[in-house]
Amino acid sequence: MRRWIGGHAHVAKVALVAVMALLGASCQWVNGLRADHSIELAHRLLRLAIGALRRWVALEPENPEALYAIATFYWKEAMEDSHLTAEEEHVYLVPALTEVEQALRVDGDYVDALRYKDTLLRMRAQLTVDAGAATQMVADADLARDRAAALQ
Repeated sequence: MRRWIGGHAHVAKVALVAVMALLGASCQWVNGLRADHSIELAHRLLRLAIGALRRWVALEPENPEALYAIATFYWKEAMEDSHLTAEEEHVYLVPALTEVEQALRVDGDYVDALRYKDTLLRMRAQLTVDAGAATQMVADADLARDRAAALQ
């Protein structure tokens, strides 16, 4: 995986590490909160993490890693909440895919983003009612998978 390091991005990366540490720590004490408080806390932490990553993107717009990282946060939210309906899961998958596609516009050879695009498209296809759209998503996922394989 390519590493993109810039001087000013260090501040955003430090903020991200702090948020990620908070996210990890929250799992230990969030169980004691009422369910509605836990959900609200999780949403606030997600917004905080994405905000830190957006600052990283602003500092290094040519860096696809921050965009990719934002996608992973959306995907994580969709996958970890077992109470989400298909419609609610879709709400997280759409921006995740958007961020991955932006990362690929910055670097079309970013293998991790191509793999994530493959995964996200397949997940969306499973949630999509329109059979034609689902078929196209799987075909696009196959292209991303094949491109990632060719680059390795």
